Amino acid sequence: MIKLSGNGSTTSLACPICGEDGGLHHGRIVVFDRAEDDPHILRTIVDDEAVQTAVVTNKDSGNPSLRRHGMTVDFSCEFGHEWVLTIAQHKGQTFFGWQRR
Repeated sequence: MIKLSGNGSTTSLACPICGEDGGLHHGRIVVFDRAEDDPHILRTIVDDEAVQTAVVTNKDSGNPSLRRHGMTVDFSCEFGHEWVLTIAQHKGQTFFGWQRR
């Protein structure tokens, strides 16, 4: 669930499981850089103070986009729910989604 803030220019994320929008914590971030339909992808993982970058096959990379760039951000709420925010590009549109971790 995404809620607009009072000024309308930013958003506040709510836990998609319990609906709480306070006490959310983000963790690992993964960025997928891919030319359209390329079988390989540059995957960059940022987790705590570590950064890993590798060229991998897109098929098994975890990229939420079927054809282009994508990104995932791990979240947890203070009630113990864990989930992943996915961001994917497709045909000039950006899609947001949730996955259970």
